[in-house]
Amino acid sequence: MDDKNLKPARYLRVLLSEDREDDALLIVDELIQAGYQIEWKRVETPDEMRALLSAESWDLIIADYDLPRFSAMGALEIVKEHGFDIPFLIISGAMREIDAVAGMRAGVHDYLLKGNLARLGAVVERELREAELRRDGRAAEVMLRRQAQVLDQVHDAIIQMDLDGHVLKWNRGAERLFGYSEPEVLGQLLTVIFFDDDADEAVPLFFEHLKQDERLEKEVRSRHKSGSELWMRLSLSLLRDERGKPYGSAVYAQDVTERRRAENALRTSEEQYRLLTESLPQMVCLARDGANPQVMEFCNSQTHDFTGLTREQLLAGEWHSVIHPEDQARYVSETIAGQRSGAAYELQYRIRRAEDQTWRLHFARCIPLKDSKGGFRWLATIIDMEDQARAEEALRKTEKLAAVGRLASSIAHEINNPLEAVTNLVYLLQATSLTDQQRTYVQLASEELARVSHIVSHTLRFHRQSSFATEVNPAEIIDSVLALYQARLRDAKINLIRDYKKTPPLMGYGGELRQVFANLIGNAFDATRRGGKIVIRVQTAKAKGANDGCIMVTVADTGHGMSHETKQHIFEPFFTTKGINGTGLGLWVSAEIVSKHGGRFRIRSRDGQGTAVSIFFPPNHALAESSREEVVETSWLLEGISNSTNSPTDPINVDASDLQRNSS
Repeated sequence: MDDKNLKPARYLRVLLSEDREDDALLIVDELIQAGYQIEWKRVETPDEMRALLSAESWDLIIADYDLPRFSAMGALEIVKEHGFDIPFLIISGAMREIDAVAGMRAGVHDYLLKGNLARLGAVVERELREAELRRDGRAAEVMLRRQAQVLDQVHDAIIQMDLDGHVLKWNRGAERLFGYSEPEVLGQLLTVIFFDDDADEAVPLFFEHLKQDERLEKEVRSRHKSGSELWMRLSLSLLRDERGKPYGSAVYAQDVTERRRAENALRTSEEQYRLLTESLPQMVCLARDGANPQVMEFCNSQTHDFTGLTREQLLAGEWHSVIHPEDQARYVSETIAGQRSGAAYELQYRIRRAEDQTWRLHFARCIPLKDSKGGFRWLATIIDMEDQARAEEALRKTEKLAAVGRLASSIAHEINNPLEAVTNLVYLLQATSLTDQQRTYVQLASEELARVSHIVSHTLRFHRQSSFATEVNPAEIIDSVLALYQARLRDAKINLIRDYKKTPPLMGYGGELRQVFANLIGNAFDATRRGGKIVIRVQTAKAKGANDGCIMVTVADTGHGMSHETKQHIFEPFFTTKGINGTGLGLWVSAEIVSKHGGRFRIRSRDGQGTAVSIFFPPNHALAESSREEVVETSWLLEGISNSTNSPTDPINVDASDLQRNSS
């Protein structure tokens, strides 16, 4: 036979229990002929066999049925003592069938006669194969036992079911989680771990999904044996046999009850926090530590309503768009410094209100909130301080005015005595011989002394209401004021244009109105450049918000005008653009007088081109006729305090044509 067709010999270690060397060689030769490479040893006594079994490993044991000192059944018992599963064959010269059957029952795998060893190779091949299968089975059993031990040690539940949902395997983790022992649930439907209102839908839904996707992960509500509620994260996998046919499913269940409770508690806490922040009147914001100071994680609805910014805009860092440009750099630097300190910090800045696009002062207090990782988030409460700031400013001004009032009253009292003396002298002078021109001057001086006396009396009461109102003619009062300015206007070459229309009489206090007109004319004179023009008009006009015609008095000039910033403050006490030459009280006092007469101001001005101030008086305004001295609240309405445009309704433009006329 060609050597290439020969199979490689299989190595085989054989232990022979035989008293005759020749018979042992015959057995070995037969095995070699069967294709085995043999390594063998022979024993004749029990002690020899025990020694070799303990010292070496063997693939096959062949024993002579009946030796003088050692039988085959004795050799089998020794093998069993050692716990070995080794193919055990009996070879005998003559053996009864009853003995052969007894040997097979005792654990002998096969027997042969010495005179017929032809089938020895086939028997050995078969027994070696079956021994290997037995070893593989035992290994598999060991593996399964170990796997079962591992599964029982897993804290989570591992469950095996058939295709109908009956439990086939239930590890100790399932016993711990659900409270049922394995015998209690084997053969039961998995619905045993669900509440009644969930059970009818849960299992069929699981298997329907498994048929499509073969795997399902879902968090479900479950039930402990005691009836308490559990939450489980289930992972279900379809099981298939070696032919790919589904035969059941495996369920891995992880207890997430504590996590769900923590999440519910967190949601409840967040909802309570949201309700709390929404109930607060101020803005509330939350920002991440170390993030761009403009980026807000959360803002309450008051923040959105006040700023007009959406949640998306705030998350995108557009908070800076509502901060006053002059405050932005300081806001960023103070915020970064405050966050680096790790302690609560405060800052003030102006925020634009979406409703009317005005800038309002706000006070912000930021406190750190430490998270579980040691980081910080910053909770800011932002309070609108604009009204309070204005009230505090008004209080400061009131205190200043009170001090000025006390000083003015003191000065007026000191002036009053010499003023009475001068008045008496003028009275005596009128009784002497005077020329007509001298008498005119003395009469004018007497009237002005009377006005000074009225002012002194008014100052003593410090803007308290006079006792009586009379019908007055605004044009006549203005002319009496202009008489004092004639020489100064002429010297400054300022053209004065008077345009008086017929108007209804005005109920008022002549002395106070003279003070208003003198203030306006004085301001116009101070603002007008040499060679400029001043227009004074008295007429009936329609005023905003008035049903009847009003008496409008306008003083317009071609002076230097006012800036937008100046126009915002002209009616504030102590505000002046004249330096040490101005008191800052003229327009403030005038505004109170006009308000007392039911009137209101309208001002138009262009920086560098001129100013027009108009006062609207209702002709039938009812003034309090009382001897009581009541403090009048300054609640006048100021219209048109803004930059003018080339509108034909602007007083400065209406009067522009008059400025081209010759002075009267």
